[in-house]
Amino acid sequence: MKKIVRFRELFRFATHRDWFYMFLGTIGSIGHGASIPLLWFMFGLMTDSFTEYEFNLISNDSKNLSQIFYSQSIPSTTNDYRQQNKICNRSKMNLTSLEDIQFSNKIQHYSIYITLIGFGAFACAYIQTYFWTMSGERQTHRIRYRAFQSLVCNKNIFYFDRHSPGELTTLVSDGIRTVNDGIGEKFGSCIQYLSCFTAGLLIGFARGHELTGVILSLLPLFTISVTLYSKFGAQMVSKQQETYTQAGQLAE
Repeated sequence: MKKIVRFRELFRFATHRDWFYMFLGTIGSIGHGASIPLLWFMFGLMTDSFTEYEFNLISNDSKNLSQIFYSQSIPSTTNDYRQQNKICNRSKMNLTSLEDIQFSNKIQHYSIYITLIGFGAFACAYIQTYFWTMSGERQTHRIRYRAFQSLVCNKNIFYFDRHSPGELTTLVSDGIRTVNDGIGEKFGSCIQYLSCFTAGLLIGFARGHELTGVILSLLPLFTISVTLYSKFGAQMVSKQQETYTQAGQLAE
């Protein structure tokens, strides 16, 4: 029966520098994850501004047409309506009104915010990838050295009679690579996704708690599917590692 390694034991080879790298990587992961729903939120506000501005233009044109036809007693024929509508639509090309200036300033502000969030997301993604990768590589280097000492220096000759060199090499290589994925970049990605989910949930409750509550009703189904996927995925990885070990033994 294989021994299950606890989560804290995965980082027992980490030094103070590694913990500092993981701290910086965690900050980058949180910032990277939170920037994604914030970016879509600002983009949604910009889209709403375009829709609201166009709606106001149509409302003003309809109001102007009504005033022209009813106040000046103009016959409401099709040709007269089209002619007066063209006159009213010319105001769309004139950006001197107060409403047009406010709309232009609002779009400029949203564009600046989206650009700044994009630069911040890029910086956080770089910090996340760099420091988590560095921390994982440094720790797996020590794990590889300890594994070599344990297999070569602390085992008797009968152990190597029962296990072929190819089997041991493949087992150690695949195991260390799996550990590197678990404590390196993929661990930072896990924090990023949790941060993205939390930030999106907070923004959703702040802007529309009714719709957010309806969406959260599907969370149990999502949790069950993720649990089943993780369980079967772990089983497949274990079988894959055993198959690679046997293949390495035959190749040797």
